[in-house]
Amino acid sequence: MRQYKARAAKAAKAGHANLRHPAGLIMARDKILRVLGRDPTAGLAQAREWAKSDDPDAIQDAAVVFRDIGGHEGEARAADAAFRRAMAAQRARQGNG
Repeated sequence: MRQYKARAAKAAKAGHANLRHPAGLIMARDKILRVLGRDPTAGLAQAREWAKSDDPDAIQDAAVVFRDIGGHEGEARAADAAFRRAMAAQRARQGNG
């Protein structure tokens, strides 16, 4: 849960609280469902959607969910690679490439 709060605080400082906070809430809800055993794969479908995004934060969230659920290391590695590509593209757009 600490990682979700840290991400929300970081997003708020960056001025993206309204955009990123819902993802943190979704991740926290899904984590609770997994821990309680109500849905062992809660968040998996959402993580797969986030992994397709060009938003580095969403992709990183996807990797966290894949690893937290377990058994999806291949998807987590793919999300890590997509994150690096998205960050490189973002830096290039900002002229810091």
